[in-house]
Amino acid sequence: MVFINMLIVKRVNPALGEQLLFSLGMAHGVLFILYVLMALQCKLRYDWSWQRLLWYLFLSIVPFGTFWVDAKVRQEKKALNTVV
Repeated sequence: MVFINMLIVKRVNPALGEQLLFSLGMAHGVLFILYVLMALQCKLRYDWSWQRLLWYLFLSIVPFGTFWVDAKVRQEKKALNTVV
């Protein structure tokens, strides 16, 4: 939805389109860096293997891969909470 709106805004008002693209791009980059840092923190805190960390980092560049990672981590957390 945002992508389609940005295409329209860029054609109607190119200056506004560039400002919006910069803001969205910056937010996207910051969120990606936070995701990578959180993955590294989880690797250290929960003693994840390097293979698992690399798999989760790879999924961060696959469209909607982070949703799969989130569901998997939540499922494991839920399993741990029921055991304890």
